[in-house]
This record gives sequence, C-alpha cells and structure tokens, in this order.
Amino acid sequence: MATPSLNTIQFERELAQQAHKGALAPLWLLTGTDDFLKMEALDALRHHARALGFRDREVIEVNDRTDASIIRMARESLGLFATKKIVELRLTSSKMSAKVGELLVRTLQEPLPDILTIVLTPEIDFRTEKTKYWTALAK
Repeated sequence: MATPSLNTIQFERELAQQAHKGALAPLWLLTGTDDFLKMEALDALRHHARALGFRDREVIEVNDRTDASIIRMARESLGLFATKKIVELRLTSSKMSAKVGELLVRTLQEPLPDILTIVLTPEIDFRTEKTKYWTALAK
C-alpha cells in the first residue's frame, strides 16, 4: 500500500515500478491538502490500472451513514464482462468518526486480488491521525 508520506515523485516511481511488474498494490490511500495533486495521483492510478485490465469502476461516498454492506458488495461484485474492478471510497469529511474508521479498517483488512481499492480523504486532522483506526488504515 502507498503510504501517506510519499511525495509526488516517490508516488510516481512506486506506481511505475508496480505497473512494470504487472500488478498494483490492492489498496491505495490518497490524502492531503492539495486536491489537484490527489486528482493527478488518482488519474495516474486509474491509467495504470486500466493498462493492467481493470475495466470496471465504482465510486462510493463514505460518511457516518454509509452502510458497510454497500462497500462490501462493491468490492465483492464484478460487472458482467469485467474481471477486475476499481473501487474508490471517497471520505466526505476530514474528521473521520469512529464508525467510519472501524468500517474502513474492517472492510479493507482482507485485500481482494482483482479489486483495486482507492481511499481518498481530505487532509486528516491531528486528532484523527492519532486514532487506532487511522493508524491501522495508514499502515
């Protein structure tokens, strides 16, 4: 998994190395203050994923009312003609509640081989960075 501490150049190198090997890490976490850089990183991930056969994509807005079954179903189901899928989980708030944190950690503990999961978050505040679920998610 790409860690939040990678800068843009390191991210691009890591992504290119993984794509060259023919596989991407199953989970990517994109966070920070610069929305443009996050969208550039997301576009690069999508581009490399498409080159590796990921044809289907599902985007889910994650907030305190998100049901865990929605994320689980998105990650476990493929389209009729797709064999690989990108699932984008977009957190709507920089202050992740315990419910959302536990939902993400529980859902993402077991990476699925043909599912590329990308978690996008706004800049995470200091208190959230210290929580057990954020620490587990950022590993």
